[in-house]
Amino acid sequence: ARGQWSRPGDVALKERSIWGRFSSMAITRAALAEGFGLLGIVSLLVAGQWWGLAAPLIAIGTILATLPSQDRYEQFLEKVTAD
Repeated sequence: ARGQWSRPGDVALKERSIWGRFSSMAITRAALAEGFGLLGIVSLLVAGQWWGLAAPLIAIGTILATLPSQDRYEQFLEKVTAD
């Protein structure tokens, strides 16, 4: 993202590109947490391991804790644009 910001060009286009990077990171983070939760459910259903119930709860907590917000985007933008 810093490389995209340092290139010459229109600021609005660069910020749109950074927004795409930020949203991709948020989607990837949520997908990884969801995969962990699904692994827990599968282990519960296949092997009967009751610890598998904790995995979806941890996944939900992770997803809720890392939901993108305007404040988080502004912090990300500050880190990218800081010289």
